[in-house]
Amino acid sequence: MPAIARTTQSERAAQDKKPDPQKKICKRQQVTGSYFTTRECHTKAEWDQMAEDARAASVRQRSAIRSSFGGN
Repeated sequence: MPAIARTTQSERAAQDKKPDPQKKICKRQQVTGSYFTTRECHTKAEWDQMAEDARAASVRQRSAIRSSFGGN
């Protein structure tokens, strides 16, 4: 029984630990118009910021399109 309790505690500790925002994460990106991929490495914080920037740009673009057609 103690072995099970230890495993559960270590699993909880692993779940509670947040990922390091300075850890480098590399992703392969497909370049438009090319069969080749490029490897792009950034920290988790940078990837998160790029995702947020892309989301915000998308929202701005949709807003601009709606306003140009007289939408709400």
